[in-house]
Formats: sequence, C-alpha cells, structure tokens
Amino acid sequence: MQHISDWAKHHNLKLNQSKSLEIIISLRTPPTLAATFLTRVDSLTVLGVTFNSKLSFDLHVSNIIDKAARALYGLKTIRSHGLTGESLHDVTRATLIARLIYAALAWWGFVSLAERDRIQSVIKKAQRYGYLPRNFSDFSSLVDALETNLFNSILYNPNHVLRQLMPPEKITSYNLRERSLNLTIPLIDNNMLRKKFIV
Repeated sequence: MQHISDWAKHHNLKLNQSKSLEIIISLRTPPTLAATFLTRVDSLTVLGVTFNSKLSFDLHVSNIIDKAARALYGLKTIRSHGLTGESLHDVTRATLIARLIYAALAWWGFVSLAERDRIQSVIKKAQRYGYLPRNFSDFSSLVDALETNLFNSILYNPNHVLRQLMPPEKITSYNLRERSLNLTIPLIDNNMLRKKFIV
C-alpha cells in the first residue's frame, strides 16, 4: 500500500486512505491475516457492482431491483403526465433496462437461478404495465447479445485491452476449411473460474 501511495504522490495524485478498503476473497473460511491500516470489509462496491468475500452478487441484485422499483415509479409518473407508446418504451429502455444491465457481463455468470428470476420479474412487470412492448427480449437474451458483441470485439481487434485473456490460437497440421473460431479451449477444474466471461 505504501508503494501505491508513493506512486500517487509521484504523479501529483492523492490517495484517500479513508476510502481505501480491504476485502479477502475466499470460497472457504477466510484465512487469518495480520491486520493492516486498511479497513477490512465483507462486501465491497466497485464501479457500482457490489460483491462479497465469497464472490456472491446477491446484494448487487437486491440493490438493482430496489433501484428498478424506483425507476418503475418514475415511469408511472411520466405515463400519468401523458407519455405513451414508443416514446415510453424508449424512456424505459434508457432508464430501467440500462440500470438492470449495467456491468452485467461482470456478474451475470455468478448469480443463481433465483436471482435471475428476480431480475426477469422486473422486466415482466414493466411489460405488464405497458412500459415495454410485449415482445421485448428476456434479460438472459439481452446479456447473451452483449456477451456476443464483446467477444467478437475482443476476437477481431488485436489491440483490445482484454485480448490477453483469450486462449492461444489452435495450430493444426491439416488443411481443412477455415474456421471462424480457432482458439484452444482451456481445461478448467475450478468451478468459479468456469463462470468467467471468456469461458
């Protein structure tokens, strides 16, 4: 931590130690480590995404559902003032759906089926009240589309910041038709690592 503080001073930055927290990520019982000058916490919010020391995002899902309830109330108010049809759908996509889908690629693979159903119920409620069209995609399809777009941008852009996380290209000795995806799939024994976006 002292090294980071020195780096910040050297670059005319100030490290706010009161906002610096420590979390120990452990799927088992966390090890007993010597205390540092940082405050140790069990859950942490980073860039609007809340997770705990077991890499569970249930608190994050609860937070976004609470915010979605407030957004639904705002949409009800807007509709009572005369906004309807496609304009109301656009506002719902820009507020409610954007709030639900924020950073979903980081946490979607870690949430349980019950938490996924809770998020989907918000979309169903918006459809029932007329804030979204009846044929609006389910949340899982929205995330799948985002994952596909991100994966393709990583795959076809050699300068992408996440390109280093991709597995190496598969080298074959035979000359068959060219495949669109020529990557070596890594063997992963850890269930937690299997939930990463790249896999």
